[in-house]
Amino acid sequence: MRSNILLATIVSILFFSCDNSDIDKLNINIKLEYDGAPLVFFEDVSYPDGRIFEFTRFSIYISEISLDNETNSTLIKDVDYLDLTASHSSLTSASEGFNYGLELSESMSFQKIRFNLGLTDEQNNSKPEDYNSSSPLALSGEYWSNWESYVFTKIEGRIDLDGDGISDGVALHLGSSEALRNLIFENLDSSGDIELTIDMKKVFERDGIIYDINATPRIHSLNQLMQTNILMDNLKAAIALTGN
Repeated sequence: MRSNILLATIVSILFFSCDNSDIDKLNINIKLEYDGAPLVFFEDVSYPDGRIFEFTRFSIYISEISLDNETNSTLIKDVDYLDLTASHSSLTSASEGFNYGLELSESMSFQKIRFNLGLTDEQNNSKPEDYNSSSPLALSGEYWSNWESYVFTKIEGRIDLDGDGISDGVALHLGSSEALRNLIFENLDSSGDIELTIDMKKVFERDGIIYDINATPRIHSLNQLMQTNILMDNLKAAIALTGN
């Protein structure tokens, strides 16, 4: 009888040790893909209309990164700036993805992660000069003074727009408070590791509708908010949780 109690105690300890979901660091791995394959910058892919396209940059602000469990929601990072260009400059690095680590102030468990693509109204109503140089919001190159807005995300590349055999520059710089999008991923295993993929082809084609890159290859004006909102909606839909 005593041996059975002892065995049950050991099994219980092992079970709860293995099931202990408290973590003190969150690791988010982000992989850019194109039509399901690793996206390598500066290499040719097929735009949804069949033309050759080459990505040269992808960067984004994210904000209000929070972890939720049954009882609490914990803000773990108010804002950050991620540039995934270098991490996708070769097939090897693109296959590994961009690793984004966050230290937690205390050990915790969670089942959900929430964050914004872009900045909150309060953040977006500030300016780079309001911050010290270590802040992600101090980047003057990511702020439009004429829009009074940060650039939430930059998608840049090259494509032959007029069929003359010469690649033209694409600079889709998306911002303004209307461009903020919220994401939530649920039913996480709380291991501390989260894997996300962003299929960039889906940014340019959604529900059979292809973004008219000839009409708007560059976004730098408040008059282009319609195109900005289309691309931000597509970007949100292109982000998927994997590995959970």
